[in-house]
Amino acid sequence: ARVRRLGYAVNDREIVPDARVVGAPVLAADGRPLAALIVSGPTSRITKSRIVEIGRALIRATANALAD
Repeated sequence: ARVRRLGYAVNDREIVPDARVVGAPVLAADGRPLAALIVSGPTSRITKSRIVEIGRALIRATANALAD
């Protein structure tokens, strides 16, 4: 529910220590997932304070990808 509400998902050191991943789905008009865009990197560069910024940028990028 949280991921649907935000529009992006976060993996905060769940798989790889000291790494964060932020991802957003590219959805078809009917809501089916077509692809995903992700940004991953070390926690020193993808800080907790940047997660929302990155998530919003990914949402904009998925909208732009569908518009083209």
